[in-house]
Amino acid sequence: MAATIGPKFPELLQMWSRLGPDDIVGAEAVQRYSLDRMRIPLDSEDLVNLMSHETPGIPSGWSALAFDALYTFLVAINQLLHKGVHRTEIRGEVLLQELRRTSFTGISGSVSFNENGDRLGAYELLNVQGDPRETVRVAEFSASTSEFFFEKPLVWMDGLMGATPPAHLYSCDPGFYKEEQSKQCKACPKGMKCLGGFNATSTACPRGTFARDTGQSACVPCAKGFFAPDTGLSECSPCLPGYEAPDEGLEACSRCGIGWYSAPSGQARCSSCGRGQITRESGAVNESECLCGSGSFMCGETLSCESCFEGLFCQEGLGPPVQLAGFWTKDASTGCDFSVLRCRNARECPQAALGTCADGREGIACNNCKARHYPRENGTCLPCGETDALPGVIAFVAIPIALLLLNMLRVEPSQVSFNLLTAAAVSSQLLVDFIRITCIYGTDSPVLKFASRLLACPLACACLLVSWCLSKMLGRPKPLDTVLNLCGLLIFAFYLSIALATLVPFQCAPNPDQTASMVSDPGIACYSSDEHAALLALAVCGLLSQPLAFLAVATYATIMYPWRVGSGRGLRLMNRYRFLFHRFKPERYKHGLFLLYRNSIVALLPVAVDVPEIQVPVMGTILLASLALQARTFPWRTEQANHVDLALTGLLIIVLLGAAPLLKLDETESVLSLGIFLCIPVVMILVVALLALLRAIVNHFRKRCQYGIFLCHHKGGAGSLCRLMKLLIARHSPIRVFLDCDQLENLDYLFDIVRTETKSVVVVLTTNLLSRSWCAGEITTAWKNNITTVPLKCDGFKLLNEEALKLIPTMWTPQQKQVLANYGVALGDVMSAYVWLQHNLAHLQMPRSGPVWPREEVVREMLGRCGVLSIGRRTAYMLQASSRSSLAQARARILIMSSVSDPEIMSSCEVLQLMLQGHLRVECAVVHGRRQMSSWKPFAYYLVVVLFRGILNDYRFRRTLAQALAPSKRTLEVLTLIADPQFEFPNLAELEEEEEEVYDAATGSDRTATATDSEQAAFRQQQVQALRSLVTVLALPFSPLASEGLQQKQVAEIAGRMHRYKDPAAAAWRDEADDKLTEASLQDVAGVGRRGSMASCYSQVTAPDGAESIVPIASIESIRSMQPNPDQSFSV
Repeated sequence: MAATIGPKFPELLQMWSRLGPDDIVGAEAVQRYSLDRMRIPLDSEDLVNLMSHETPGIPSGWSALAFDALYTFLVAINQLLHKGVHRTEIRGEVLLQELRRTSFTGISGSVSFNENGDRLGAYELLNVQGDPRETVRVAEFSASTSEFFFEKPLVWMDGLMGATPPAHLYSCDPGFYKEEQSKQCKACPKGMKCLGGFNATSTACPRGTFARDTGQSACVPCAKGFFAPDTGLSECSPCLPGYEAPDEGLEACSRCGIGWYSAPSGQARCSSCGRGQITRESGAVNESECLCGSGSFMCGETLSCESCFEGLFCQEGLGPPVQLAGFWTKDASTGCDFSVLRCRNARECPQAALGTCADGREGIACNNCKARHYPRENGTCLPCGETDALPGVIAFVAIPIALLLLNMLRVEPSQVSFNLLTAAAVSSQLLVDFIRITCIYGTDSPVLKFASRLLACPLACACLLVSWCLSKMLGRPKPLDTVLNLCGLLIFAFYLSIALATLVPFQCAPNPDQTASMVSDPGIACYSSDEHAALLALAVCGLLSQPLAFLAVATYATIMYPWRVGSGRGLRLMNRYRFLFHRFKPERYKHGLFLLYRNSIVALLPVAVDVPEIQVPVMGTILLASLALQARTFPWRTEQANHVDLALTGLLIIVLLGAAPLLKLDETESVLSLGIFLCIPVVMILVVALLALLRAIVNHFRKRCQYGIFLCHHKGGAGSLCRLMKLLIARHSPIRVFLDCDQLENLDYLFDIVRTETKSVVVVLTTNLLSRSWCAGEITTAWKNNITTVPLKCDGFKLLNEEALKLIPTMWTPQQKQVLANYGVALGDVMSAYVWLQHNLAHLQMPRSGPVWPREEVVREMLGRCGVLSIGRRTAYMLQASSRSSLAQARARILIMSSVSDPEIMSSCEVLQLMLQGHLRVECAVVHGRRQMSSWKPFAYYLVVVLFRGILNDYRFRRTLAQALAPSKRTLEVLTLIADPQFEFPNLAELEEEEEEVYDAATGSDRTATATDSEQAAFRQQQVQALRSLVTVLALPFSPLASEGLQQKQVAEIAGRMHRYKDPAAAAWRDEADDKLTEASLQDVAGVGRRGSMASCYSQVTAPDGAESIVPIASIESIRSMQPNPDQSFSV
């Protein structure tokens, strides 16, 4: 300071002169002032030298300043003590603030401080200039005004002169920072780094680093194994046990991961458990915490953890694995390789030690019950008691007895509920376990149980056959077809169960050990064990003898069904196949076969596809297709059955959709399988679209005929014949046939149809055909357009010569000629077409009389010429088979008769016979004479009389009618059909008159009448009585020339009158029973005839018009006439 001596300085000198060294550092002073307990001991020697007068003294000014500085602290401490501040708290900021407030007059003058802590006063600024040992006063600083007063220029250490120093002279060096208040450079504290500079600051070391010493310009990263969690640290902390610091400069240690441990602290790396082991938690601190994790086990051979096999449960630890529920492996498996097999279910193989089975079970995969044990629902097997075999014995005895009684008591098979049999089929799946078959056999053998299942249905059919034999032996014979039908009904109801049972050995599932075993018996290895070989052999035999054989028979019966029903031959044979047809509508006869094939596909599905992801969509597709077909066709006979079938199929689809998400699927395999499967419908959409487009293009450029055959005919001469031909054509070809009464709605389109929509024209040549203008136009149109034409020459048609052809146009009216001209048909073209038809084309002769099969042969030949005989081989085979069949001749149950003299009337009867036969599925026959009536009447129940105008005047008709209605053991129920609107019934009065005349002729007053005249009168009286019976019956209409739809309605109404055949199956059973009695009666009568007793029962007479006749004398004649005549009788 400029002035360092104050007014009190002399007093200081006076006190200083009185003091000696002992007064300060002497013993008494040490004890009094406790100098020996000072933190920094007082240097006594320096003090003695300082107070020695011989030593150069300290400048008096500096001494005064030092004294006042010391006294300032004493004053400030004294003031704090007076304020109540404890002596231990008098330090730091508390003492500094009190020092700034201190003010007194000291040795050096007045002592006080400003806000910066500087003493108020004037200071001299001394500068070394030139001589380093001398200082020069260059300025004065006033602390009170904070101003400098320069007297001389300043010289800085680098030799420069100026009022302000150079920046590099007042910048701090690295490791130092500039204090904010004093602006002085101070050493960087511990835990801090100072980069130096003009505005040098101190920065705390970031986390992960430290600064152990002061004056550090950079922080040091923590070493591996250590960490610094906070900033500004001077030391790093070591990692705790269970932690690691693998890198330098970490702010926190990491816990040892699963399978790692760290025992001492300060570890840079955790130690691995190794050998595939893990720890229960992270941060393990000891090797003893290492163990095998869940899903692995300690292998004794390799002393390492191995992955757990599928089907095993490996608990966390060092113990051996256990088998999961539903899996099994041998307990004697050596080493670390386990052979794991799937079990039948989780109840039979519980989760337990290896090789453990449910109580009472043994064998591979716990497949079998122990000897003399039976299975329970909970998977266990219980020992067989004394009464456990009783249910099986009862079942083995009761079921055959029930079947025997069912057959012997004449229970009609059609009355057996199909739903009841279906329910029995479902319940039979549990029958084997219910009867405890292992208690009967004494062992649980899969081969034995499989053979028992295969033999169940054959044994049931054998029981039915035995019952049939017993019934026959007891004098109560029953048709064999009834037994076969009942057996077929059993197989039909149980078909799905039978197919599934026979395919069981082919259903294999993969095991976790890469082998495969049967699904039903997982203890049997597929294709590698003797047991499976035996099961496969049984399965092949079962397939060939039951499902495949039954399917082949059903297929053949379904294919033959239309011919057998249409022709009448084989309808008796169809009785044995009633189970396949009688529950469905006649036009839906194929539905039974469809159900069999559908069930076959369902049974094959688990064998063909073992991927659940594919099985579910395929099964859904099958059910949807079945549902669509069911909804479209409504095949069952009753509406209720159709609705129930629809509801059940819909519920099955819903169940399938609901169960699909519950399947346990492999996600990777599922995505791949479903992706491939779903590509199929996408591709099929494109294929269908392309095929539809291609078809449209082909149809656009190709002429397509709507009708395969156009029947050109004269309605009055061949209308019924053409209807018959159309029915016969349907047997041999699926083509459409144009018949004007069915298809024609507008005559204007008739010739256009021939020209553009017909492939071939069949001209039915009858007497008046060529004289009809419309027929002429049809023939001419076919000739002009090169349409294939086949002429059928009927009996009675004669070729026209040239003169007759020229006369034909004269028979047409001008209007008819004008109509032909309007359609482009010239008379000259007509003549040329007629010549071409008669002389250039080969004619087919169409017989109009006799049985129908010659006409069918002509129809087949006609179809061959037209090029539309698509099923000729099958038809040829059936016709050949029918002619050489060893089966009994069909027995007509419905006889149809009319006038046999008119071929059109006979064609009408044959049409009625085919349509009625197809509707009722009952044998029908057209009677051509009395002998046929005699042969067929004993087995018939209905007589259908088709009435035309003038038929009652036909002598042959009256004779045949009299024969049909003659007294006999079986009376025919008569149905009359009016087929001619001009027919009129005779008056009852006239019939009575005629009857009286006949009676008078037979019993007149002229006793000279001969016996022959009396017999003829009796025969005429019988005819009159037959005509009377026709009059008393309410007649139904039948229109031979009407459309097909109207005729079908009329036939349905006619069939409704025949109450016996409302249920054809039941009626067939009753018919066969009646046939047995009839045949017995015929055999008895035949025996009497052989002894010659028949000679007196009849006599030979001459009927009117010279026709021979057998006149019945007694009722025995009707029985005699039952014997068939092989030369005259035939069936259509």
